[in-house]
Amino acid sequence: MQDVGAPFFAIDVDSAGRVLSSTPATMHVLPSIVKALRDRGYTMPILVDGGVRDGGMCSKL
Repeated sequence: MQDVGAPFFAIDVDSAGRVLSSTPATMHVLPSIVKALRDRGYTMPILVDGGVRDGGMCSKL
């Protein structure tokens, strides 16, 4: 991604498609996504659009 000039990595959640209640919220898998990107040497910003079900989720990271 960086090697082709991408300025950031975007995680976009299709909230209309969240029909499976058993799928994890973005905030629950975000740490592993960040780790995977950093482990591969990517240093660009990570933007998240959605996937936060309530404000309490942010405090639990």
